[in-house]
Order: sequence, then structure tokens, then C-alpha cells
Amino acid sequence: MVKTTNNNSSRGVSLPNDGERMVPELHRQTMAYGDHIARYESAMPFVDGKVVLDIASGSGYGSKMLSRKAKKVYGVDINTDAVKYAQENYSADNIEFIQGSGTAIPLKDDSVDAVVTFETLEHIEEAEQFIKEIKRVLRKDGVLVLSTPNDVEFPEGNHFHVHEFEYEELRDILKKYFKNADSYYQATWIYTAIADADTILNQNDAEIRTIQVAPIERDKALFFMWVCSDERITDKVKSLGVIAEHWSAKQRDIHDKKVEAYIKKTIRHYEKIVKAKDTQIASLNKDMSELQDEIQHINNSSLMERIKRLKG
Repeated sequence: MVKTTNNNSSRGVSLPNDGERMVPELHRQTMAYGDHIARYESAMPFVDGKVVLDIASGSGYGSKMLSRKAKKVYGVDINTDAVKYAQENYSADNIEFIQGSGTAIPLKDDSVDAVVTFETLEHIEEAEQFIKEIKRVLRKDGVLVLSTPNDVEFPEGNHFHVHEFEYEELRDILKKYFKNADSYYQATWIYTAIADADTILNQNDAEIRTIQVAPIERDKALFFMWVCSDERITDKVKSLGVIAEHWSAKQRDIHDKKVEAYIKKTIRHYEKIVKAKDTQIASLNKDMSELQDEIQHINNSSLMERIKRLKG
């Protein structure tokens, strides 16, 4: 567990680096950081001047981002430590962090203009109950901005995920509860950029022209993003990219060589184990054969004794 500090933090609540949630103090300059920042930035057109629910607000950084544009932000998370951490590190006059569940959101009916929920749906067993709760707290003209991993492309084995969705499955659930639903996609590429010193050396919001030379199919996107409403959706998610984790050809080559050496070492290790097991099996087979011969000999001897007794 890594303890992070902040000028707003009095008690110093810490969050574990366990892959469950993104904590900027732990994950800056990683792809996970870039993924999350991109999602919250993309939601900005839908929260301007509105009362917003950030459900599964985690460490609170996203609620703080939304608060720059929103009139009011409710950051709700089921984890008590996450709520305390958010209160200590990402508080603002127009943010209220609350402990609560996605299937029983602690807000009144028709109380928010927009709901933002990123990487939440896959954690909830009762997925449709979660969507029903979102509908309950949303005003009639409200909008939902949601993202979740693409089951086809996302790596297997995340023990925090209850269920990941394929495109059609997710689309059908959302359109069951909302009259309108626009789909967007989030994917990762190796990004090469030419920029001035300030852009390269500092974290900033730089406008960089992007040329797409590696288009992908829909199901190659790592995350699906949807904007849903019962009203006509006029705002759109603007395409944006985040320069996140630095990729170095030299470091990648070193990494690949280390991985290759590890794989070869592992193969040699298991080859020795297999060879030893083969020797044991061969020895056991030999012992079994000798035992069978001995049993046959005993059986033959016993049979000859019986024949002699019968003749006598």
C-alpha cells in the first residue's frame, strides 16, 4: 500500500495500488492514467452548468475534473476509504463525495442532469438494476455518459470484473432503457509526436494535429463509450488523444530481451522437470514390468502345484 499526501489531506487516507481504481499520485505517466483522463475530458460537453452524478467516483480525481464545468458534482463510491481519500485530496465547493452503491444510489429521484460512470458496469452483478437506478436519479431530459471494457478485446482474468460486454449486448441493454444512444470507442495506439520543449517536458493541454494511419475494426476498441438520453442528443464526444505512457524503442528492446531470456530460462526449468519425470516414469514402467513377470511366474508356479496335486 502506497500512502500519498496532498495539501488538502489532513488524515492521510491511503489507497492500495491493486488495479481496482486509478489514483493519479500512483499512476501518472502510465497508460491507465491516460485512459481515465481521456474519458473524463470527453464527458465535459455533457456536464457544463449541470448537476452531475459521478457514480463509482473512486479516488475522486474525475469528479474534480468534472467540477471545472459542472454546477454541482456528486461523487458516489461503494468503498469507504475511496470516499475518504477523495474528500481529502479532491474536494471542492461544488463537490459532495458520498458512500453508496450503484444499485441503490443515495440520491433522490430526478435529482441530476447528467450521470457519468466509467468502468463500472462490468463490476456489478445486477447490471440492469444499475441502469434502472441511473434512470431513477436522472431528470427526464438527463444524459448518461458510460464506458466499459470490450469483452472481445479486453485481457482475460481481471478478478474485479463480474461480467464484460460485447458491443451488441451492451447496445441492447442501453437501448432498452433509453430512447437515444450514441456509441463511441476508445482504443490505444503507439503515438509518435513532434512538439516543442514545453509540450514534451510538461503535462499540459496541447492541441496536436493527429494523422490516423492505423484504423481498426469496431471490436478492436478496448473500451466502448455510450451517450444515452430519452431526449435528442445534440452534444457529441469530440475526438481526443492523451499522450500517456512513454514508449522507448531502446527500453522496449531491453524489455523484450529480458522477457525472451525469462521465457528461455523457464523452458529450460520445465524441460529438466519433464526429463526427471520421464526418467521416473521409465523406472516405474520397468518396475511394473518386472512385477508383472514375477506375478506371472508365481501364478504359473501355483498352477503347476495344483496340477501335481490333482494328478497325485
